[in-house]
Amino acid sequence: MPPALPLLALICCARAGEPAADALAVALGEEELDGDWRGVSGLAVADGWIAVEERGHRLLIREFQRELRVVPVQGVPAGLDLEAVAVGTDGVWLGTEGLGERDQDLLLRVVPEGAGEGAAHVVEERALAYTPFGLRGEHNRGVEGLCAAGELLLAGAEVSREVDGQRQAPAWLLQADGSVRPLWLGLRSRKGKLAALDCRQDGADLLAWGVERHYGVRHILRWRIPPGPALAVVLPEASWDLEPALGDTANPEGLALVGLDPDGAVEVLVITDNESGPQVGPTRLARFRLAPVAVPR
Repeated sequence: MPPALPLLALICCARAGEPAADALAVALGEEELDGDWRGVSGLAVADGWIAVEERGHRLLIREFQRELRVVPVQGVPAGLDLEAVAVGTDGVWLGTEGLGERDQDLLLRVVPEGAGEGAAHVVEERALAYTPFGLRGEHNRGVEGLCAAGELLLAGAEVSREVDGQRQAPAWLLQADGSVRPLWLGLRSRKGKLAALDCRQDGADLLAWGVERHYGVRHILRWRIPPGPALAVVLPEASWDLEPALGDTANPEGLALVGLDPDGAVEVLVITDNESGPQVGPTRLARFRLAPVAVPR
């Protein structure tokens, strides 16, 4: 009889050649969302939740104890997909991606018309430059992660670099004074890409949670981002494996924190993209508990 596998390997379901996550994300429940949208991305919580339709340029909004409604976004520049969403102190911000190689991607701020029952309109654009990172935006790879914490915005891109075998995604921390601090968010796998972000302030630091995903990789990562210099590399301090509960075909594209337990556990919502090439399936909204993970200090 072969020797038993180490317990950690059994628990964390690591793929051959890939680092294991620190813990499993525990499924608390999920629902399938019915609608005519194709391609759902991003997720934010504010009196309910909000996500975006990538190419259809619509917001999916479910407010507390109300039915899901779909709101068109008007004024999106031609050729852009909507990939991420955050609710800031000054409105709703959307992350985008463009076609072909490029030097920058855009954040769009949108506001609803009237009492919020009509269309949402783009009222501001902010450019996120790839130049400080020595990278260029790639075709259909743009701002996949976006979150707000107070007056801060954190945006992250799907493109990446590799340094000494460790993948890193470019990110931009937009400060309240209008300045932008570029930094690198370290990833855990050898092939995963950043797909979503949410964040909270913790004293002078920013705590960020994100989805790293690719075929065979569906992890939630957590970073602690302290004040510091531009282009600092911030490595993940904890990780949770989504795949055993979510399945190996789901494409998680949005993440939002919805609860913090007294023991330090976090509850999150994850939304999946329902479009993969010509195939269109259900959009899944799943809730998970992320158990506390000891972090070396």
